[in-house]
Amino acid sequence: MVSFLIEKSDEIKNILTSIAIITGGAWTFWRYVLQREAHAKVEFNVDLKVIGLHKDNFIVEVIGIIENKGQVRKYLKDFHFDLLYLSDKHRIVEGDDKVNKQIIFEKVISDRYWIKPEWGYTFIDAGTTQYYTYTTYLPLDAKFALVFAKFKYPGIESDFHTSQKTIAIQNPVSN
Repeated sequence: MVSFLIEKSDEIKNILTSIAIITGGAWTFWRYVLQREAHAKVEFNVDLKVIGLHKDNFIVEVIGIIENKGQVRKYLKDFHFDLLYLSDKHRIVEGDDKVNKQIIFEKVISDRYWIKPEWGYTFIDAGTTQYYTYTTYLPLDAKFALVFAKFKYPGIESDFHTSQKTIAIQNPVSN
């Protein structure tokens, strides 16, 4: 009788172990394959705020807004932007395929970093929004500005996010 109970106990243990392995595998499949939890769930936007005038320039704040909609912390590196503008002295010129035939803007600054490469990286915790700002200038004759930004994920050379926005520049003195 004792050996029968031990035998049945071993069978129950094996059945429970199998159920636990199948359940764990199903949970992992659901979490990391169907819900893509291992992949970034990040919303990335940029903006530009005109702070005011100083001599022959607008003082502006370039803003990067990253919202982590996932459930794990995300690390970012190579987090930079370009600031471009158009004024009345610029002709409207259509770009080539490299810029998807969008209007060509004049560069003010290129490859400016919110987080300098020698600082390493930054991160955004799950469920939070992080704002990054950079204060710079635009020429006083700027009518439109374009912010183009990009960041990469550490360890994955091909995964990156970009964002861009075109903004009409309003002269705070003329309002």
